[in-house]
Amino acid sequence: QFHLQGYYRLNFTGDWHFDELLDLLLGLRDLELGLGGLDYFLAAFAGTELSRAQGAYGGPGNVAAIVGTPFKITFWDAAFSGLEQVATRWLVSHEFGHIWDAKHLLSTSYKLEKATGGTSGLLEMVASCSYTPGETELLAPISGYAGSNRREDWAESFAALMFGGSWTELAKTNIHQGITSDPFTV
Repeated sequence: QFHLQGYYRLNFTGDWHFDELLDLLLGLRDLELGLGGLDYFLAAFAGTELSRAQGAYGGPGNVAAIVGTPFKITFWDAAFSGLEQVATRWLVSHEFGHIWDAKHLLSTSYKLEKATGGTSGLLEMVASCSYTPGETELLAPISGYAGSNRREDWAESFAALMFGGSWTELAKTNIHQGITSDPFTV
């Protein structure tokens, strides 16, 4: 934990198990490589708080992890219990996608919405970000899970771009429909 905190300049809270930190490390390495190196990672994410909530399988809405305010990711037991390592790597990138979007005042998810021909009202843009992607566009949400929420669609797309693990292994986890065996399918 001390190494990850110093190397990636992240703030850790809560009680982390060693094997959870190893899974987290793989996701952080995916991000570091996907962004083009440590300097780019630090410019984008230094200061982010990673919190571990022990003893609660899932958080609000029974999710494995969630981004809070200002730039804090809380991981519940569901992020590590029962998920294969490859799914946890995906989850790490997904949650950091939310951090990226928040630091850019939701402009990246808004650009994705426009690229997919989606529309959302002012309330949805600020709150739930519900939207309807254009059905005739080549670009489409990568999973049913994210299909009606612009910010989730962005986070899934960010994870797809950053993910450095085995796509075949990820498809076997069946964590999201739409992921089959390669990034091009996504």
